Amino acid sequence: RSRVDLNFDVAHVKFMDAPVAGGTVTLARAKGTQVPLPPVISIGVNWQINPAWAVEFVYDFTHWSEFEHLKARFSPALPALGASFPIAGFLIPENWKDTNTLRLASSYRLDMSWTLRAGMVLDESPIPGSTLSPTIPGADTLTFNAGIGYQWKNWKIDLGYAAIFYKNRSVSNDVLEANGASTLTPGRDKY
Repeated sequence: RSRVDLNFDVAHVKFMDAPVAGGTVTLARAKGTQVPLPPVISIGVNWQINPAWAVEFVYDFTHWSEFEHLKARFSPALPALGASFPIAGFLIPENWKDTNTLRLASSYRLDMSWTLRAGMVLDESPIPGSTLSPTIPGADTLTFNAGIGYQWKNWKIDLGYAAIFYKNRSVSNDVLEANGASTLTPGRDKY
């Protein structure tokens, strides 16, 4: 699958001057915000062991390293003191890494009506500890899936369940203080 860029040049934001400056509300537009949906290479194998039982393995390589930063600029300026204060934009480094995802699944047909299904997924997080923040949180995941299907004539009913387990992460970094993204909470943050 090829890369697709999500552009948010029409995002509307609202700012308010400090009460001592009049408390005026300014409606602005965010510009230059782009998030890439990266290219993905997938390889899959399905093996029909016998007429009732099948297994499948899928490997995905996702080129997340294309997501280098999250940025935005804002216009117009705040109206305080004759609109002479531009609204500060931000540039938050992301520096994501490429990831691997492994999927293993199986289905077993009990008879002409009933089919059982199960699977698991190991999915790496692309977010390194040096740039993990509340902006876009993430962690490695392990997912277990199970399901049952019933077929009667031309009708099919399927019921499935997925349990997703996130790996615990403990990270300390100053990514939100970088490049003037925030001056309210200087220093290292813990997540």
